[in-house]
Amino acid sequence: MSHDETKILRIEPFRSVGPLRLGASRDSCREYLGQPDESYRRSAWEVELADSYLDFGITLDFGPGGLLEAVEMFPPARPVLEGIDLLGLPGRDVLRLLSERASTPEFSLGVYNFDEFGISLFSSSGPASDGLFDSVSVFRRGIPAQPDFFGKEAELPSEPISVSVDGIGEARLGMGREGVRSLFGEGMAADYYGWSTDIFFAGIVAQYDAAGIARRIVATAPLQVSFHGNDVLRTPFREFVRTVVAAMPDCVVSRAAVTLGRGGPQVLISRAGADDLPISAVSVGALT
Repeated sequence: MSHDETKILRIEPFRSVGPLRLGASRDSCREYLGQPDESYRRSAWEVELADSYLDFGITLDFGPGGLLEAVEMFPPARPVLEGIDLLGLPGRDVLRLLSERASTPEFSLGVYNFDEFGISLFSSSGPASDGLFDSVSVFRRGIPAQPDFFGKEAELPSEPISVSVDGIGEARLGMGREGVRSLFGEGMAADYYGWSTDIFFAGIVAQYDAAGIARRIVATAPLQVSFHGNDVLRTPFREFVRTVVAAMPDCVVSRAAVTLGRGGPQVLISRAGADDLPISAVSVGALT
């Protein structure tokens, strides 16, 4: 796709942004845009990498299965919704025009959320004024709900926790939500593209199916995670691949992850191609 073709991106709420169809595969998006400038995880525990195209002013967020869930746009992109140039008009004019078509949202944490359109407008300089908005995000499933906080503060494990095919520490795949929560104390509950997710401040993330059964468990900092005697989360990815993976020929190495054996745990880094970075997370299970 040429730069001219991506200058004006017409938003069809919950369906598409320009030629990009929400729910499309990563491969089909790359057919339009080519290879991204960078691919990274917005959070250390996330399944999929986001693809960022800096020259186009677009970042694509993919959910489980590699399907397009959200599109963030920033200059030089020109997102247009119902004829409104969202990043080209003064912020107060954009807010006024959108509010003629939908309820006026509150300004919170730098963002105006228009639920009717499934879009968020971000301003780093405060409430809408003569300045322009910094970015616009469009969501396939609607704007994610604010997280709910739960539990009480808990002490971190003093020793490294172990990883197995079916669990991390005492948490096991197949456990119910309350059972997992009883292990790790305080956290916040969020939605991750249709999957209920508990993010524990102790460094564990658990993701559940519709019945509240844990299908994926992830360990991140500040935990210490032991695998083959190594403190995994403090090991550079390149070193881990060279030492541990060399001893496990059935491992699968990708640009930002290693799967340890068939159906085994996954070791993740936060940015594709940055093999000198330390490992950011270890996960078991899958969201399928």
